Amino acid sequence: MVVGIAHELNTPIGNAKVLASALEDSTGQMRHALDNGIRRSELSDYLETTEESARQLVGNLDRAAALVARFRDTAADRREGERRRFDVAELLRDCAVLARIRAERQDVQTEVHVAGPIEVDSYPALWERMLLNCLANCYQHAFAAREGGNIVITADADAVRTTIRIRDDGVGISGENLERIFDPFFTTALGQGGSGLGLHAVYNIVTGVLDGDVAVTSKPGHGTTLIIELPRTTPE
Repeated sequence: MVVGIAHELNTPIGNAKVLASALEDSTGQMRHALDNGIRRSELSDYLETTEESARQLVGNLDRAAALVARFRDTAADRREGERRRFDVAELLRDCAVLARIRAERQDVQTEVHVAGPIEVDSYPALWERMLLNCLANCYQHAFAAREGGNIVITADADAVRTTIRIRDDGVGISGENLERIFDPFFTTALGQGGSGLGLHAVYNIVTGVLDGDVAVTSKPGHGTTLIIELPRTTPE
């Protein structure tokens, strides 16, 4: 987990270091130019470059700070009984990162598309466990016998409900297995680390605790889509 987090932070921090080094070099060149006379065009170019570099530097540092904050919040939200308001978009992005780290599958690309911030009043730790189980199922089954693939997570909402779709372009599920996918102890990966409880837990969390609905559509060879509908305010 620590290695994975370090990997996620490496890009914005590395970018920030490159930008800071470039700013240092260009400032040194500007100081030399001031000592030897400087044209207005040179000063204008320097200011334009510095402004753009500073903007990118702040953006990368903000990204790194956001990653640290999100991982911290994720750790703090392990108490499943804690209820609060939170943004579904942020939670989906966090879960996408955590699931990839746990699966150790850098060859599978995950995209998250959310129509703006979606605030809900619910139990973030339960949402996290539900989403991580869904994504773990994708990694374990959709791409078990192939290299590379894509997972696309989308979310939208109206005034009452939030709809999340998790779509993969993996091997798909046969009609016979599709009917049993939420059954306890049903797995096609028996003896390969599959317990048959992951999606059963998802079903129980969604329908039994969060008062929502979950469904799945799939076709062999054409991927699978999980559709989860949840109220924006979980009933007491």
